[in-house]
Amino acid sequence: MLAAMTPDTNNARRRLSMPALFGWLAAFYLIPQIVSLFAVPGIADGPAYVDVRSALQLELVPDLGSALIAMFLIHRLGWVELVRHERFSTRRWVVIVPAAMIVAAVAAIDWTNLADAGGQLVAVLAVSTFFTGVSEELMFRGVALQALRDRGGEVRAAWLSSAIFGVLHLANVIVAGGAAIFQAVWAIGVGYLLYLCRRVGRGIVLPIIVHWLWNFSSFSPELGLDDDAPVISDLQFLMVVLSIVLVVIVLIRRRAIPSTPPASVATTGTEPAGG
Repeated sequence: MLAAMTPDTNNARRRLSMPALFGWLAAFYLIPQIVSLFAVPGIADGPAYVDVRSALQLELVPDLGSALIAMFLIHRLGWVELVRHERFSTRRWVVIVPAAMIVAAVAAIDWTNLADAGGQLVAVLAVSTFFTGVSEELMFRGVALQALRDRGGEVRAAWLSSAIFGVLHLANVIVAGGAAIFQAVWAIGVGYLLYLCRRVGRGIVLPIIVHWLWNFSSFSPELGLDDDAPVISDLQFLMVVLSIVLVVIVLIRRRAIPSTPPASVATTGTEPAGG
């Protein structure tokens, strides 16, 4: 997605203040939700993936809008190359994180339910979860991470951007109730794993792919079901367990993950700005 964006080479890249970051996060979530109410006729009152119209209004249109907002912000700040490419390397063993997440996500896809749901709904699920991956990775492993890197060390930036990613999942309390608290805590850990995917892939593409597959797999059992309660298969439960195990592993071996960029990487000039 970022390949279509070209950085503004006439200006030094700008910094994004914390108030501006949170203001953009609010716009990132709220504006597309409001637009979707007008873009898709009627009000969806059931689960997001019960039918095509609900999926369009509650997922695809908002996710596409959020992706466009994130891309606009990245271009405005002159951060295209910073977001697209990763200057921090990592140890070879960290490749287990994206490898395990991809294998687990593919293994946990509910192929039977996808076959029963029909091609249109499956296509909408594939496209909407792709734009979820694009929008959230650009915003959290892109904008938020870079903004926090400008204000502190790498470890702090990685965990704070993951914490923001997790806390914003508390918005799901409207649908999931108290379960949203566990989801938010879990999302913090998954956010950090996606940050490591960025480090392994040396850019934003790998975390987008992992995020996309993870979400596609997570929603595959719920496709076409008129029930607000989340459907969790045994394999999806193992996805949750796997993510927890991976977080524990990286915490134990955290000192083996470099927290400074290679000496050969030049720093980029900045220009203070409120965002």
